[in-house]
Amino acid sequence: MANTIMNVFDGDAFTHVSMTASANRIVHIPKMLGRLNLFEVDRITTPDVAIESAKGRLNLIPTTERGAPLPSATPDKAQARIVRTPRVAKQSTVYAYEVSTLRPYEDVVYDAQNRPARILVSELDQATSIILQRQIKLQADLEYTLEHHRLGAVQGKLLDSDGTRVIYDWFAELGVTPPAEIDFDLDNATPAKGALRQKCIALTQAVRKALDGLWIDGSSYLLAMAGDAFWGAFTSHAEVDPTYGAFVKTVDQMSALQNWGLPGQSFQFAGIRWDNYAGSSDNKVAVGTDKVIFIPVNVPGLFRLAYAPSEFFPYINTPGKDFYSLLVRDMERNAWVKPEIYSYPLHYCTAPEALQRGRMT
Repeated sequence: MANTIMNVFDGDAFTHVSMTASANRIVHIPKMLGRLNLFEVDRITTPDVAIESAKGRLNLIPTTERGAPLPSATPDKAQARIVRTPRVAKQSTVYAYEVSTLRPYEDVVYDAQNRPARILVSELDQATSIILQRQIKLQADLEYTLEHHRLGAVQGKLLDSDGTRVIYDWFAELGVTPPAEIDFDLDNATPAKGALRQKCIALTQAVRKALDGLWIDGSSYLLAMAGDAFWGAFTSHAEVDPTYGAFVKTVDQMSALQNWGLPGQSFQFAGIRWDNYAGSSDNKVAVGTDKVIFIPVNVPGLFRLAYAPSEFFPYINTPGKDFYSLLVRDMERNAWVKPEIYSYPLHYCTAPEALQRGRMT
């Protein structure tokens, strides 16, 4: 009987292609940086990305048809490099005993007119549901990891999950010196009038200059993502408190009138949009509590994301997908099946010299 139950995993619903298609249909909710749509996506057909560095700026070299004219590059001012996309992968295990009790049963469902109908729920339906739940959990872990990659890219350095091993340092790759960390002097009990605002204006000017014309007036803006301690000190600062207080009062009034929940912490000061970055409870995906990072938003081509294809035969030399899923079966003992998820993303910034950062004091 156990073998018969396990045989449901031999069906077409659990092939590599079907699993990947099913996984890509699952609606997932991106994390904070994911919702900003910062990254322009390139779906490449090889594991490596050919990147051209020119004047401290990275550009993807486009693919061309064989025999077509080639895009030009200046040899003495540009240098091409090959960058391997990282692999992010994880698996779960469904053991035989977890599906050994599956039996067909009848259930009642309701149509759009709320009319009941009886249906037969097969072992396949139940097994599919179990695998789907595991896929959802794996995708949640993947989204968490992608947010970690995004957070690294907007700071110019992609770190592995341990937070220490550097995968790519885009400053080093380009030979660019990281901008010095700005001291916002938020612990100063008697700050000079207007000093904080002037510091923010100078910071914005430095970012625009570093972007060398990529900044679009009326569309591009600077987003500050602050850690918890920085946020508390900043919003209570003598220069900022009136602006933030007015914002909170407006939000409270709107919530009371329209029964809204608090929509977010974001507010405007000195031409910069400020927000408290909602990092993870374990601080693995977070901005340092006394730190702030500055992200240029709506700047064409500044942040890019290359998706490479899976390493498995059905997808070789095909445009990369967000992720791939497959089911590995224990062929020797028939004791388990393992849903697996794979993704091959490379997040990077094409002008890391524009990535400013600061500290509370």
